[in-house]
Amino acid sequence: MSILKVDTINEKTSGNGVQIPGHVVQVKQSVMTARTHVSSTSLTTIGNGFTVSITPSSSSSKMFITTSMNLITNIGTSGIVKSVLLRDTTEIQNLFHYEENTNSGLWSGLTMCHQFLDSPNTTSQITYSGKYQNQNGTSYLNYSNTNISPSSNNANRATITVMEIAQ
Repeated sequence: MSILKVDTINEKTSGNGVQIPGHVVQVKQSVMTARTHVSSTSLTTIGNGFTVSITPSSSSSKMFITTSMNLITNIGTSGIVKSVLLRDTTEIQNLFHYEENTNSGLWSGLTMCHQFLDSPNTTSQITYSGKYQNQNGTSYLNYSNTNISPSSNNANRATITVMEIAQ
């Protein structure tokens, strides 16, 4: 068995980079700190700061997208909360949270997280973002309890992270 030891690896052609299959080529993240009230029964853009634009370095690259959103919801006696992950305008993953309460005045807290491995097959810029919808009732994004007053605490932040993975 041979062992290859090097101090640096330089690209052969300037601007092409060195890409090792399975390794992260670039990472982009956006953090949304604003609090958002959602009562719409149609898909609504999650808000400013929940968007990442990235230009793949190779058309064979994969994109690993993760999101995390804290919210509180009061959807009545029963209902569904839907979170959608988009590549540009195409829905690439849907998450659903079903809830049933015996008391329509109850609030519940939850975290919705996407994890998706995408194959966009392009070297053009793409944008990942999210949309959100309530079947009924109301929700507040970037809240973790029923105290819906503004807070100086920034612990509740919705995040979207995109990692380009070389193939």
